[in-house]
Amino acid sequence: MTNEIDALISQLLTLLDSEAGHHIKQSSQYFSFFHQYSLLSFEALSHLLDIGAFRKFQNFLLGSRSLTNPEKLIRRWTSAQTLELLSLHQVMSTIVINVQNESLHTVSTDIECPPPRKMVQYPNRLKINKDLCELFYGIDSDRYLHELLFATIEIPHANECVYDVIMYGCWCNLAFSLTFFQQIQMFLAKAQVSDFVNLFPLLKGVLCLDDPHQTKRIECCVGGSTDDDIEGLFNLIHNSRNENGRRSYECVKFLTSTAKQIPKFREYISHEAQYKDKLDGAVKWLEKKLSEGSFWQSNKTSSTTPSFRRTTSEQNTLHEATKLLDEMESLDASNTAIVEIT
Repeated sequence: MTNEIDALISQLLTLLDSEAGHHIKQSSQYFSFFHQYSLLSFEALSHLLDIGAFRKFQNFLLGSRSLTNPEKLIRRWTSAQTLELLSLHQVMSTIVINVQNESLHTVSTDIECPPPRKMVQYPNRLKINKDLCELFYGIDSDRYLHELLFATIEIPHANECVYDVIMYGCWCNLAFSLTFFQQIQMFLAKAQVSDFVNLFPLLKGVLCLDDPHQTKRIECCVGGSTDDDIEGLFNLIHNSRNENGRRSYECVKFLTSTAKQIPKFREYISHEAQYKDKLDGAVKWLEKKLSEGSFWQSNKTSSTTPSFRRTTSEQNTLHEATKLLDEMESLDASNTAIVEIT
């Protein structure tokens, strides 16, 4: 790296501390420059990490954690302002997925992490530094994930880089996976139901990760974890029936479709007796909705516009949920018979 280029990049980075924040509506080209620079070569990407660009990028994106209420996740930018930050997310994601993070894995495996779907990953790998350990896997990982999930909802095309960086972070890392579940289930409980189309692919992608933590992830996603402040899909389905039936239905639909697509997910639910009554309650609730031809309102519909009617999709969801319940009851009956014989 020549001294002239190093001086130029360093000088441009100083604008993050002075000018960029005051001109957020014009910042897309500014961050696009850094993103394009990171794609020039491995050396260029390494240069950004060496000069502390990642910390500056994340400080700009997140701001400082609240001193008076550090547990509250306060966003620095409004939804309208974040539309200018796609390239910022892209360059940060490019740095993250090119870092050698095996030292942070909480379990070892001979299987390699699935390659990114869209982001550029160089043959060489960057050495992880203190900034990335602290900002991506440390105390601010919840704030970063919180912002990433908002990005998938608010910024067109951001889901591509967000997907890759979350898969990379969750692979063989249970702590990061649990933080992800905390954040995404917070979104599933509060976000507009129409935004689930952006959130569910992330959740399904994490559940698909075939590493030694897969079963634990499925367990936390389905049943929750009191110790880790994760509600769990079945609890969310139950708690949303009266307040927002559409939210509850979409979670039932996700659960049944995921059980159909991920064998380990289906196997786990089928063999856990604690979920039989919960699934039975969800099936009966959905049957009642369909039989009475009732509907529920989404957050965006008026009181005179039905947001749910009996369609093929709803019938298929009920069919798959009933099929899964039948499997659970069959297994339960078989286990009971075996116990009686012995």
